Amino acid sequence: MPAISTASVVATVTRMLPEQAMLSGFRIETEDSPRQLQVLLKGCAASGNALGEFERRLASCPAFTGVTMSARKATESMGTRVEAFTVSFQVPLDVQVRAPGMMRMAMGGTR
Repeated sequence: MPAISTASVVATVTRMLPEQAMLSGFRIETEDSPRQLQVLLKGCAASGNALGEFERRLASCPAFTGVTMSARKATESMGTRVEAFTVSFQVPLDVQVRAPGMMRMAMGGTR
């Protein structure tokens, strides 16, 4: 199985995004200590329920650690009330790609 890539993180996140939500920013940085990717997402959701659903999906992915909703506020976009958000999480570099949009943690010594 191939090692983690930014493309597989993007594919996994977009697969988890509820239909009533969209991303306006996506930043991925590599950290050397500990070896991981640091991910920052910005976007908006049609409702707090859609935003909560997205946060739960991210947190339930074993490949994503430290999922944190750091900003959440009601705002208006094109005349419609939306919930703007910022969420961050980490992805250890030993995560393995199962299939496009699907990741899992590496198991002791398997690659």
